[in-house]
Amino acid sequence: MNLKATRIVLFVQLLTATSANLNDTYYYHYDSTASSPDEVEATVFDPALTATSVNLADTTLRSDENEITILDLEDRPLCGKKSPVYFKRKVRFGEPITVHFCNPNKAKENVVPWIGLFKDRKKLALRRKPSKSMLHAWLNDCNSQFSCPTTTQAGSVEFSATDPASSWYNNFPYHSGTYRVCLMHEIWNSSRHTHEVVGRCKRLTVLPPQDKMTDKAEVAATKYRYKVGEPIRAKFSSPLSVSNQWIGLYRPSNVTGGPPEGNLVCQSLLWAYTGCDNQEGDQLEDTSCAVKKNGGYVQMDESSLDNDPVCYPDEWPIQAGKYYLYLNFHNYEPFLEYT
Repeated sequence: MNLKATRIVLFVQLLTATSANLNDTYYYHYDSTASSPDEVEATVFDPALTATSVNLADTTLRSDENEITILDLEDRPLCGKKSPVYFKRKVRFGEPITVHFCNPNKAKENVVPWIGLFKDRKKLALRRKPSKSMLHAWLNDCNSQFSCPTTTQAGSVEFSATDPASSWYNNFPYHSGTYRVCLMHEIWNSSRHTHEVVGRCKRLTVLPPQDKMTDKAEVAATKYRYKVGEPIRAKFSSPLSVSNQWIGLYRPSNVTGGPPEGNLVCQSLLWAYTGCDNQEGDQLEDTSCAVKKNGGYVQMDESSLDNDPVCYPDEWPIQAGKYYLYLNFHNYEPFLEYT
């Protein structure tokens, strides 16, 4: 990890470093048990057309004088088959996730279809309903968390930092690891509602950040000393930037007196997005900042206080002392990826 530390004072001394942000929050509840192998299907994504066979070397398929494009040779869904979802099975850290779906069931007034992104549990069969603690993000079949005017049989949704918001918290980019994507039905009966998996879920892998994302990134204060109450200006360089990337101000470690280490949850005093130079972001439905910048400046002042209600907010002005700047690549707990 390449830490470019620079001292300033606030009568503040600011050393530079960088930190990562992570915070899993989940919502719905389902039953869970059993196990089953994950299967890869080679089928056609179009519920209106039928075919008895598919040549995996082909890029298109003709049926009833219609032509459709084969989405992917590795993994294609077909309504009524084992899995109604199609997506790129491995994605880079910070890459938006597009999920195509094909709902084999007819629309019903009391059924709301939605697509869920869940943390994976290998021992849980892909046909079983994931638990509430596994849910990471979700969108209804009209690519929104708002009610859909009609039911979509075949379409796509996108999980990213841009609208539509796909979780109650702007927890993008997703941490590296294994997830599962499921087409779900929310079924309303009188005063209660339940959820069920349609067909079977499929696994998705988010790859770890590339080494140069953290090794080549730098952050430094624009001067060595600041007066108490003076805004702090930071300059950053980030060759591989991601949405919701941010810079935070931290106290030294209580143990070593040097740069804080480990999970830095609830430790930032001030913070601002590198792409938006604020905490409000650039989206309408949540406070995500989708803009990615490879370099520039952010300014932190009273409006940059970390007022997360779960933590203990500090007061402005920041007291005199030695501090650290961190460039963060994760946007939810645990905060473990940083430069």
